[in-house]
Amino acid sequence: MRAILLSLLLSGLILSCRSTNGHADKIEPVVPADRIMKDMVSFLYYQRDYLRLHGKFTAVDTSFAPIDRAAFFQAIRSGDYLPLRLKTTDSAVSYQLCVVPASANASAKQVLLQTGAQLYVDYAREGKKFPAMDFTDLTGKHYDSLTLAGKTVVLKCWFVHCVACVDEMPRLNQLVADNKNRKDIVFLSLASDTPQQLSAFLKKKQFDYAVIPVTQQFFNDTLQVTSYPTHMIIRDGIIQKAAGNAEDLIDALNDYEDNLQH
Repeated sequence: MRAILLSLLLSGLILSCRSTNGHADKIEPVVPADRIMKDMVSFLYYQRDYLRLHGKFTAVDTSFAPIDRAAFFQAIRSGDYLPLRLKTTDSAVSYQLCVVPASANASAKQVLLQTGAQLYVDYAREGKKFPAMDFTDLTGKHYDSLTLAGKTVVLKCWFVHCVACVDEMPRLNQLVADNKNRKDIVFLSLASDTPQQLSAFLKKKQFDYAVIPVTQQFFNDTLQVTSYPTHMIIRDGIIQKAAGNAEDLIDALNDYEDNLQH
């Protein structure tokens, strides 16, 4: 029904992933594809400002037919398609798969390829089992499947010398503060540093998640995490969402909680 309504709503409109030149009969992208892909910096700005693919969005293919999330992320992972955000008259978020322009800059294409690969990794984690939890944080508090039953676990994987991991901590601290009165959500972090290194770090830098030391082997072999930071939303042992930075995590968490309420 949703797909039929979308098709009826947009029936007769011509979609182009190139510049629309102001034609009223075409649905316009927020930024034309050739401008996004003209160089790496342009793509990174587009990624920062308009790629919100961890929350709620509608996806369509090159012919504007509705496409499911799996096929959408697979196409982006190939590096041949750009997720082109479309202008809308409301707060809805919509993307069209657009063939990467022939004029695309090589560095921009490489970053798109890396972005697509990570987006697919995040998507592919959804619905997978998280290894049995049996963790003790730096304060001695224990976390396992019994203590976390029925709770939403917001988990971060990081290490002390990861610049991006550290830079996002103030935003994550705000997320913790925003949810301080909730008993159904727990913020945990796994770090591949020694307890001594983590204790020394936390004397200089505030981080309001529970901090749990793990081995690099645990990241590599058990969690299969190779990109940092990596965030996961877990409930009753199942990964609900995954994301690569704080803003994407917040989008994912909002989407997850909206789905719980419906």
